[in-house]
Amino acid sequence: MLKEKIDGFIKDSGFSDEPSSCALAIINPVNFSLINHTLGFETGNKIIVEMSNKIKNIIKSYDILARWEADKFAVFLKRLKFDEDALHIVNRILAVLSEPYMPDGGKKINISFNAGISLYPKDAGASQDMFDKAESALLNSRLKGENTVGFFKKEFEESARKKVELRNGLNEAMAKNQFVLHYQPYFDIKTGSIKGAEALLRWQRDGILTPPMEFIPFLEQSGMITKVENWIFGEVASKIKIWSDRGLNVVPVSVNISPASFGDPHIKDDIEAALGKNGIAPDLFNFEIVERTFIDNLEYSGRLLNYLKEKGFGLSIDDFGTGYSSLSYLAELPFDYLKIDISFVRKMLLDKHSRYIVETIIYLSKKLNMKSIAEGVEAEEQLELLKELGCDYIQGFLLSKPLEETKFEKLLGN
Repeated sequence: MLKEKIDGFIKDSGFSDEPSSCALAIINPVNFSLINHTLGFETGNKIIVEMSNKIKNIIKSYDILARWEADKFAVFLKRLKFDEDALHIVNRILAVLSEPYMPDGGKKINISFNAGISLYPKDAGASQDMFDKAESALLNSRLKGENTVGFFKKEFEESARKKVELRNGLNEAMAKNQFVLHYQPYFDIKTGSIKGAEALLRWQRDGILTPPMEFIPFLEQSGMITKVENWIFGEVASKIKIWSDRGLNVVPVSVNISPASFGDPHIKDDIEAALGKNGIAPDLFNFEIVERTFIDNLEYSGRLLNYLKEKGFGLSIDDFGTGYSSLSYLAELPFDYLKIDISFVRKMLLDKHSRYIVETIIYLSKKLNMKSIAEGVEAEEQLELLKELGCDYIQGFLLSKPLEETKFEKLLGN
C-alpha cells in the first residue's frame, strides 16, 4: 500500500518536472526484539505506538508514515526544497525517538536507532527502487554506529544487490533442501575415544559446498537464522533417532544457537517439538552458545539456560575467552563445557600469553566442575601441550575434520 501511494504521488503530481525532491527514510530501532522477549509483546507494542506518535509530531501532515517489517518505520517526505532537508528532518526524528520510554510508568527504557535515506529523483525513479536503496543506506548507517543516518551511496549498490541475490538463494536452499549437516567429533584427550560431535551447517548447490562464512553471517543479520536453526534441531534429532535404531554408538551432538534464536520466545517449543517427535533423550543434545548471546541480559539468559539444564540438555560456552569473559556469569549460569577458542590453541606454542590463557581456562573449568574442549587442534605438539595442561577433550583436524553424514556414521559404527 505504501509503495502504491508513493508511485501515485510521483505520477499524479508530475513530480519529475519540479525543482524540489522527496525522500524515503527507513528508521530501525536497534535490537528491539530484546524488548519484546524480556518485557513482553504488549509492552513492545506500546513503545511502537509511542514511536509512531513521536514521528507524526515532526513530519508534515501530507507526509506518509507507515510501519515497515515488524519494528521498522518508513517515512516518505514530500516536496523537500533541498536534499539536505531530509537529513535535517530525520535527525530531528532520531533525537526525539532516542528519548527514554516509560510504557508502564516504571523503569526508563533507552533505545538506539539507525536510519537510511534514499532521494527521488536523485537516487531512484520509483518506490521499489527507493526502498532498495534506503535499505542499502540503512546498512551504511549501521556500519557507522548507533543513532546515525546513512544516505544511499553508489558503492553500496553492488553490496545490496549481492545481499538480495544471497537472500533469494538461501530461501531457495530452504525450499529445495540444499542445507546439509557435517559433524566434527571431539575426543577424550587421554583415551582417544569419541565423546561427542558438533553439527556444522553447510550449503550444497549443484554438488558444490558454499563456504560457511559466505552465508552464515547473512543468515544471522537477516534473521533467517532462526528458521534454519529450527530445521537443524529437527534434523539432528532425526539423525540421532536413526543412529540409535541402527545400534550405533551414539554420542551427544552439539548444536550452535545464534543470538536471534536464543532470544526467540518460541525456542523452548521448537526444541521440545524436535526431540519429542523423534523420542530423543535430552542428554544426547548439547547447545553451544557464544558469550555475546547471553551477556547483555543475564536475567533472561539464566532462566532459559536453567530451563534447558533442568530438562537434561548439555550446555557449552563456545569461543571462550574471545568475548566478554566474566567470572560472575561463570558462577551463575549452568554450563557444562568451556570451549577454548581456536585462536589461542594456534598461538599457544609460540606465544606465552596465549598459553597462559589456555592454562587458565582449563584451570577454571576444573574448579567449576566443567569439561574443557580445545578447538582447532592440528599438530601433535598442540596435543601434547594440552595433555600437559590437563585439557579434557580435543577437536580439530589432527584427529578428524568435519565429516559428511555417511562418514560420521562409519565412525560411530567403529
